[in-house]
Amino acid sequence: MTADNQTTTQTTKSTNNEKYVLSVDIGTTSLRCHIYDKNVKLMGKCQEKMYVDYPKQGYCEIKPDTLWELFSVVCRGAVKDANMSFDQITCMGLSTLRNTFITWNRHTGEPLHNFIVWKDLRTTKLCKEWNRSIALRSFNLYNRMLYTLKRCNRTLSAAHFKLVPGTPAAGFLWLIQNNPEVREKMLDGNLMYGTVETWLVYKLTGKHVTEASSAGVTGLFDLFEMNWNTTLLNILQIPSNCLPEVIDNDGDFGKLNKSIFGAEIPITAVIADQQSAMFGECTFNEGDMKLTLGTGSFLSVNTGSQAYPSLSGTAYPAIGWKLSSEEKPCYILESDSSDTGTSILWAQQLDFFEEPKQTISLANSVENSGGVFFVPAFSGIQAPINDCTAVSSLIGLNPLTSKAHIVRAVLEAIAFRVLQMHTILQSNFSVKLNSIRANGGISNNDFILQLISDLTKCPVERAENLEMSTLGVTFLAGLSMGIWKNKEEIYKLRRVEKVFTPQTKNLKHYIAEFVDWQRAIDRCLKWYSHN
Repeated sequence: MTADNQTTTQTTKSTNNEKYVLSVDIGTTSLRCHIYDKNVKLMGKCQEKMYVDYPKQGYCEIKPDTLWELFSVVCRGAVKDANMSFDQITCMGLSTLRNTFITWNRHTGEPLHNFIVWKDLRTTKLCKEWNRSIALRSFNLYNRMLYTLKRCNRTLSAAHFKLVPGTPAAGFLWLIQNNPEVREKMLDGNLMYGTVETWLVYKLTGKHVTEASSAGVTGLFDLFEMNWNTTLLNILQIPSNCLPEVIDNDGDFGKLNKSIFGAEIPITAVIADQQSAMFGECTFNEGDMKLTLGTGSFLSVNTGSQAYPSLSGTAYPAIGWKLSSEEKPCYILESDSSDTGTSILWAQQLDFFEEPKQTISLANSVENSGGVFFVPAFSGIQAPINDCTAVSSLIGLNPLTSKAHIVRAVLEAIAFRVLQMHTILQSNFSVKLNSIRANGGISNNDFILQLISDLTKCPVERAENLEMSTLGVTFLAGLSMGIWKNKEEIYKLRRVEKVFTPQTKNLKHYIAEFVDWQRAIDRCLKWYSHN
């Protein structure tokens, strides 16, 4: 793993009075490090592929040593690309994938296992068994949470105690039951838990901290009270002393140990990747929407100071960010689909095209998909169906089917999934939804963005800078250090590269196609069960 793939973007060495933010985005498929100046000029960058392991059916892991090595490589590579030294960096920000966690020995710092990634489905059977009996087992504990839910005008139900595959709440319980070393260290008080950002900060500065955007989606955090949910921890029998302190996104995450990069760089912002992309898109007002098209698709809407309840698991509330200058957190409502970039990569590996950009001309070379439908469910199908046992498929093949038909079907499926999520958010959120601000690698695809605009009847804006996760945490880190004074100053730096407006001429055709595509999904549900 080297930094040889980096591209030189700036070779002018900085002067002493200039301020630079180094931001790192740790994703499921890659790690990126960008260095920006006050005008959001990209001074240096470096990217490396993330190495994800699939040791068993349903398992998805990242080796901690691999993550640490890649982190070091991209940081050093970006600084070299910028023709700088680490002591010229003003501050650092971290944006990380969510719901990917690890535990380690409090005394030695040694990991007790690999990172369990958000796409991991090993807990499916455990979650089914737990959720089947949770209403009876935890009913006597409901009253302990009533005061919180009444104040937030929420209705308490067994759903508040359910486990969801892919969340640290479920993964932690699975480890307690299946990993003797984790159980032993937990019982003797020597266990430490953290998601990716917690572990990295601990390695870099020695502080055991996290922030609300990451903690809020673990299944262990109270979104309304803004702290670890002691009732749920008691039910799951997880001791609170192993959990990190939760601080503001622009809080004090400590300074880097000088032995790492030769400079004590302060970490002044940490945030989850999807929320970081929202901040980078400047979705600061209620109704503002962000669509990230990367490994998965994440459609999120700013709901202001109110957290909207999840309806039947179709959309879920989360904390967007909590700033030290603001009394209340900003909440978001989100829906996701796991297999977006994954589907493009799958088609590329089958040699349907050499480069993803070729999919646009291939899709446009045929009038339609020729009756072919693709179901993107390599990781199951998410909202509004939520079936982790679903399987991907191509259906409707015939002797005239070409690779162009198949590629078009793959692209259409990505847009269809976004339509499902958009419909969910519209039905859950009472405020008028604004234009969709798209980012992520797949948002380079004009065919997909135009179809999303047509289907949702909503303008889709593509930013000049598609790397919103690094940009968002850059803004947060810079705000903390006074590089930018406020959000208004940041908003002026926003740049839109292209706007896709709804075209109604093909909408009637696609409504019928969408109905048939949903029929294809029905044939892929409940395909297998995880052991």
